[in-house]
Amino acid sequence: MNRSRSGSATSNTGKELPADNMAIQVQISGEKTIKLNVRPVHTVSNVLEFLSASTNLPADVQLMLDGKSLDPSTTVGELKLQESSTLKLSSPSR
Repeated sequence: MNRSRSGSATSNTGKELPADNMAIQVQISGEKTIKLNVRPVHTVSNVLEFLSASTNLPADVQLMLDGKSLDPSTTVGELKLQESSTLKLSSPSR
């Protein structure tokens, strides 16, 4: 990803992203990961909505970071995620 003079970022697809966007990865199963462009103001719930739009997720999935379940109202900014951070998708224990 390259930065332009305007402060925006260029993704690997060549599209300009606003300066506050970042690319994260979500491991959805085994070795399969999905890349998402998110903003610091997006919540964990928003990230799940973005994933639902592109996959067939069950309703009861959770996002995990470092082995801990994430609160749906927590923002990406509060998690202090870095570019290319990886979250993991998990089904709750029954």
